[in-house]
Amino acid sequence: MILASFMRQTDGPPKRRPGLRAVAILALAVPIAGGAAPVRASTLPAADFQQGDRTLGVGLGFGGSVSFDDAFAPSWLGGMSASWLDSPPVGERFDLHLLYQFIHGGHSGLSIAGILGLWADTGLPGGPFLSMPPLEAGFGLAYPLTPNLVGRLNLVVPLFNTTRPFDVFGGPAAGLEVGYRFRPGIEATLGLNGEGDLLGLRMSL
Repeated sequence: MILASFMRQTDGPPKRRPGLRAVAILALAVPIAGGAAPVRASTLPAADFQQGDRTLGVGLGFGGSVSFDDAFAPSWLGGMSASWLDSPPVGERFDLHLLYQFIHGGHSGLSIAGILGLWADTGLPGGPFLSMPPLEAGFGLAYPLTPNLVGRLNLVVPLFNTTRPFDVFGGPAAGLEVGYRFRPGIEATLGLNGEGDLLGLRMSL
């Protein structure tokens, strides 16, 4: 629902994988130079997490948002987000999400995670909750372009979205971004996500 409405790691040096790299660069279309430390933060729920990662994020774009994510087990990450938007008929959005990581690529390969969550939007016809809290489900991809730069793509369908039921960019956990870690524990992001963010800042706790 939302992105369509808006038009809207740690083991050895990165290996060159032309196919994956080309797809990531074409999809993200943001050339940023790399640095030295692996990225561990995002305004999206990120597929490239490791156990113990805990982050707090703020985003700006069509409104503002806050998010919190905690990788509480080796392959599990839980989190939540809330946003206030200025793009009617979309209203304030909230979500609770859970990720299961199928593949952890470190800082040289592709990470893949499944995403499942509950979300609400005060702009939905009939109020923020329909007959039940809307579900979001999909998967997330993360690929390190350099040691300091990562590209992420989350395809998350809002299963109970009555206006765009098959929108793969519709849930709050959906989006496309690049993240640049310019110092340990702090990452800046650029992209579009389901909370309406264009720019983000995420801090490790």
